[in-house]
Amino acid sequence: MNGGLTVQFLPDQGLSKLTRRHNFLYSGPFADHLNSDIPYVPQLTLVRTTTGQQAKTLYEELNSDILRSICASRPLICCGSTAVR
Repeated sequence: MNGGLTVQFLPDQGLSKLTRRHNFLYSGPFADHLNSDIPYVPQLTLVRTTTGQQAKTLYEELNSDILRSICASRPLICCGSTAVR
């Protein structure tokens, strides 16, 4: 989806496992698609939307006190052309 927005979770735990999987995929099957000029930041995309209002609403719902307590200290982020934390 070009021009879409995402709500992403930046995990506290499991970063080394995500990084190992990323390195495995981009040293093998997806080697031709690696953008080495973009640093890898382990994250999980939770939602992909087409409008800013959808992304904002979902971000606010997902970033409730309950979810934040489960996810520890790492924030959810809403990304489009610029990141909003």
